[in-house]
Amino acid sequence: MWFLLFLSTTSALCFYGVYICLSTTYYNIIIPNRLLLIIHEKAFEPYGNPYLVLFQFIVYFEGAHLLLMALFLTLIGIVVLVFAGYHCSLIARNTTTNETFKWSNLRRHLRIMKQNEIQQQRSTSTTESSQQDSTHNTSPCPDIKHLENIYNRGIIANFKEVLFQGTTKYRKE
Repeated sequence: MWFLLFLSTTSALCFYGVYICLSTTYYNIIIPNRLLLIIHEKAFEPYGNPYLVLFQFIVYFEGAHLLLMALFLTLIGIVVLVFAGYHCSLIARNTTTNETFKWSNLRRHLRIMKQNEIQQQRSTSTTESSQQDSTHNTSPCPDIKHLENIYNRGIIANFKEVLFQGTTKYRKE
């Protein structure tokens, strides 16, 4: 619960920083120098793209650090939002990051066992049954589709368990 709150407030603060950087650039560089009026009067047409010329003016009037800070904060805000989304998907499945890696390793291991079992069946069908080793274990490999997380109670119940930890009926005594 607290980690999700931390991630959401961090991303909100990043995007608020972007707003502050861009509004500072607008009100301290663009408005006092009347750059928008010059663009609307099409005075920059002989020099090429008017927005590129506007960008050059902003850099000239020491606004480059504000634009770079806005770009950096935008990228960090997006990364933190993606990270929060990943953790929300973990909550929706009621797993931890460690369990996610263990489940993927188990699925990979079962897939390899299934492939080995198929190859072994092919090889034993071509050889005579009398040559088959009697001590070989021919127990069937468990199916990957039947594996499920026993702690997964559904998306809503999982989020209730995380967000309202002390009030859920699933709390261990």
